[in-house]
Amino acid sequence: MSRHKVPLFAALLVLAACSREPIPSPSGTFPAAGPPVLVDAATQTWRFEDGDCRSLSKLPAPWRVQPDDFGRLAVSAEQIRVEADTSAFGIPGPARHRQGGKDQRRIRATLGAHGTIPNPGPTDLSIDNSWMMLRGSMQVGEETAARWSLPKGFQAFRDPQVDQDIVYLDTTRRAIVTDNGVEEMPNGWIDGVIWISERDASSLRIPYEAIPFLDVIVDQIRALPGMLRVPCPANVPPAPLPQAPLP
Repeated sequence: MSRHKVPLFAALLVLAACSREPIPSPSGTFPAAGPPVLVDAATQTWRFEDGDCRSLSKLPAPWRVQPDDFGRLAVSAEQIRVEADTSAFGIPGPARHRQGGKDQRRIRATLGAHGTIPNPGPTDLSIDNSWMMLRGSMQVGEETAARWSLPKGFQAFRDPQVDQDIVYLDTTRRAIVTDNGVEEMPNGWIDGVIWISERDASSLRIPYEAIPFLDVIVDQIRALPGMLRVPCPANVPPAPLPQAPLP
């Protein structure tokens, strides 16, 4: 593929300008808050930091809530961490040299609120750069050839900060992931960001074999926040965080 400059920066600025509010900066994260409040155990409905309630029982297959390091559900005041098996999307298994890592067979996403990058989650510099490129505050590099087959809507560009890295960007889906090309690692994966609305953003982590399926993966993750949100019940006493067995 021939390389050429594209007016993508201007397109991203138009995208942000058409929104009710600009995409918030990652620096606008909220201070540490207490745990979410379980207001309906039967439906696993939780009230979060933003005041909205979300029912984990509405999480559709193949998605499930991740357990944290202590076997509890990975739910905090401002986010929900979910995962799904790659086999549910028809994604082939990892190459032989990368079969040792469990993350090679999982799609992971962190659903947040307020339009900020969910935290914790991917926090390295590449994610910060991806967020700025998605917001339009950092221009992507020149168009280049993708290392993997890309679904319709995604384009490959040079990372403006790390020349050997490639970013896969879909301005319609408002999604971007960074391919750092280190697929020889046993746990090789790539991280990305999805801006869903002025109040919702998600981060995602996928194995390399999932890149050709980015359209399906991103579409499903984009739909999850709206599917989980429910009216908050009144006068229901809170309950402690549930325990979940490790997978």
